[in-house]
Amino acid sequence: MPNIAIRIAVLTSVCVLMIGAGGCSKRPIKAEELQSNVISGISLAQETEMFIDYVREGRSTSAFAKGHIKYLEDTAEDESKELRDKAAETKDQAKLQSCRASFDSLTRELESLGKQRGGDAELVAAKGRIAEIRKELQEAEKTK
Repeated sequence: MPNIAIRIAVLTSVCVLMIGAGGCSKRPIKAEELQSNVISGISLAQETEMFIDYVREGRSTSAFAKGHIKYLEDTAEDESKELRDKAAETKDQAKLQSCRASFDSLTRELESLGKQRGGDAELVAAKGRIAEIRKELQEAEKTK
């Protein structure tokens, strides 16, 4: 009887390990997909910069501004999470790391923007930081 209990315990442990290992592996990302992520990041940063200008010009209601910033934040966060689960070929590893870092930074900036009261100086500073993130992504885009 103890033999059966040991076998069941071993089989259960092996199954748990196999299931856990399958969930931990990173999925490969092709160079074209990575390039698409970089371009999406540039677009998201540009949209955020334009939206900050829109808000600074007083052309947005407070409710719309908060909602749109939350949408932009969620989009950046989703991209960031997706990139964390990817692995690139050796030649694209630095580009993937740069793209991950840029999306993480953009997510933090958007989260911070969502918590701000929208003072002009805060918006100008945020726009400057987001422009730097965009420039980093534009540099990554040039990397083949």
